[in-house]
Amino acid sequence: MPERLIITNTDAAAGKLDQAGLADGVLAWLDPLCFGPVPPMPDLATLTRLRAAYIASEPWGFSRLSEETLLARDAVLIGHGAYEDVTLWFEHDLLDQLQLVQILDWFHTHRRKPGTLRYVPANDYIEFLDIEDVHEFAEKAIVIDETHTALAARVWSAFRDSTPEAFANLLKYDLRALPFLRSAIIRLLEELPAPATGLARSERQILDLLKHGIRQARPMYMGHLPV
Repeated sequence: MPERLIITNTDAAAGKLDQAGLADGVLAWLDPLCFGPVPPMPDLATLTRLRAAYIASEPWGFSRLSEETLLARDAVLIGHGAYEDVTLWFEHDLLDQLQLVQILDWFHTHRRKPGTLRYVPANDYIEFLDIEDVHEFAEKAIVIDETHTALAARVWSAFRDSTPEAFANLLKYDLRALPFLRSAIIRLLEELPAPATGLARSERQILDLLKHGIRQARPMYMGHLPV
């Protein structure tokens, strides 16, 4: 029987973690939740089908993120009981933090045996780590309990609300149980139109890079435009 499962953000991170030999299975969550609709849904499968349809409709949509692939991903999560230990490896950025709270929200109502769900808060990009660094990060794993899952459930609910007020109000709460959550929330709120210009942070950064002569997409990406 498989004993250890790692859930992480992308195929690239999953490949590095698999290479490190830390688990019997590594699952990439894949869905870029910071883009497109993420409304309240009655169950995980319904949301997954909506997300897959949205991704397929976008010019950047990848065939790797098909409905079939994402539903197969869900099946691994649903079958988490086959593993004695589940560890969530997610980075500090907004994309990862949204994936993390979605999964922790799910575990809030699909509980595991105490001590068998952990989280590695990675403050660096996993795919670029040396294997030695991966093992050092693994030693920093924190045990997830109801404090973490209840916080994630609150954030996940606010994120899916139809207006931003509930999400902004999260900053009034103690978010330290998930150490990168506050900065991720602020980053998403910065995508709201600025009162003075009507521009989101990403739009302002694009204009600034264009002003400095940068025209190619990759340098813009490396200029920290995305979330």
